Amino acid sequence: MIKEETYPSVLDNVYQAARRLKNVVVRTPLAINNNLSGIYGAKISFKREDLQQVRSYKIRGAYNKMAVMSLKILRKAWFVPVQETMPREWLLPAIP
Repeated sequence: MIKEETYPSVLDNVYQAARRLKNVVVRTPLAINNNLSGIYGAKISFKREDLQQVRSYKIRGAYNKMAVMSLKILRKAWFVPVQETMPREWLLPAIP
């Protein structure tokens, strides 16, 4: 069980991450899915994260993690491209 005093620090982390991501990601809309809404008799929407520049919500977590890493750690880090069009064996240094 999470202690009550934990909440302010967790909320602060969320606000800090939002500030870091402000100029990196775009706010994406919700799109109503008429087919599923009709089947289930409810208004069903999907968040359109495919409209992000990298076509994924994953940019939020990846960028936020890198933004708080030290330069020393980033210089040692390698990032593997995951797009289907790129060879899996390619490795990219985070900072040359």
